[in-house]
Amino acid sequence: TQKRSRAHTYMDVPDTALVKKLVKDALLKPRYRNEDPAAATEAVLQDHGLASRLSNMLYASRRASEEPQTVAMARALRGAGRTAATGAGPAAPTTISTRAGDVAELDIMRALQARWQSHVEAAVRRLCAESGGPLMRTTAAAVAPAPKSSRQRGLYEPSEMLQLVADAEHDNAMSSHTGLRGWGLVPFELATPSLGELADGFGELRPSVRQSGVDDELRGWSGEERQRMAASVLADGHVPLLLQFLRCGTPAGTRSALWRAALGVEIDQAALSYYGRLVAEIERVALVTDGLLERDAMAPWDEEEYFLFRERVATLLAAFVRDPWVRRHSAVPSVHVTGASPQTGRSYVFPPNGALPPRGLSAYAFPLAYCYSRQRRLHTGAPAHRL
Repeated sequence: TQKRSRAHTYMDVPDTALVKKLVKDALLKPRYRNEDPAAATEAVLQDHGLASRLSNMLYASRRASEEPQTVAMARALRGAGRTAATGAGPAAPTTISTRAGDVAELDIMRALQARWQSHVEAAVRRLCAESGGPLMRTTAAAVAPAPKSSRQRGLYEPSEMLQLVADAEHDNAMSSHTGLRGWGLVPFELATPSLGELADGFGELRPSVRQSGVDDELRGWSGEERQRMAASVLADGHVPLLLQFLRCGTPAGTRSALWRAALGVEIDQAALSYYGRLVAEIERVALVTDGLLERDAMAPWDEEEYFLFRERVATLLAAFVRDPWVRRHSAVPSVHVTGASPQTGRSYVFPPNGALPPRGLSAYAFPLAYCYSRQRRLHTGAPAHRL
């Protein structure tokens, strides 16, 4: 299926009956007869490469069971913000039960979500008015270039969101005892991890932990050691072990293979064909944001390491925003707008991937060009890294 051809499960699920038969036949061999059954079974699974596959299957199953809770929380909070914005009446605080406890969103957060949605929708309408075209059109030759003002600003920038938050009014901005306003840019406080929790969560950043790319310059043997460890964990294929290893960096030569194995991305012929169809869609359907994406990819901030990949990244971004797979599999709903076809009247999501592209989106794609030499492989890996 399409899902399995893109970035599907961490492993192909082994047939249960086949595994049982394989283990049963192997245990009858002389080398296992005198061993404890449990130890012998584990040895058989290791010898036939099934131990990591079974472990990854359980890990993927656990991750899949946790994702619906994350998606439900994000969508519920997002929906609460839209309800408050439409004036349908005061929205009750949204409380969603999670394993970490009950999480309640502040009213100010709902209001900010609604204001940001309105802000980006206005930016899209302004872009359509400046270009003189709809959100999407089927004749690529008739696409007008992005207007000068939009070419300079992009659709929106992260600083606009920061300014939106800074302009918010909240009771936390002023002390109830002295009446003085706080000096912070953000006028309200949210629950943040303590210093100890941050130290535990980012323990790999301690000075005593060696990092690839840093300690290689100080200790000549560090790079060789990391190279051997990378080959070992890649051969084992256990996803949690791969993710833990990547937290301390990885040698450049194994970076692509390690990330594909850790994210469960298999670049097969079906995935390459899927990318080919997306590229064909670029020629068939033009989006009003195409000029902005091209401008974003063609100006990589004077970085000499990146200018070689500008055309490749421009095509990648154009294909990325047209990929509906991203919207269906994203853990967090993104900000998008809806349009209607003038011919059929049917509504559609714009852009198809469900995420309006900000200025600077290419900054996430350029580093991946060093991991994947072929453009089709670059596209297959990019959504998985984003998700």
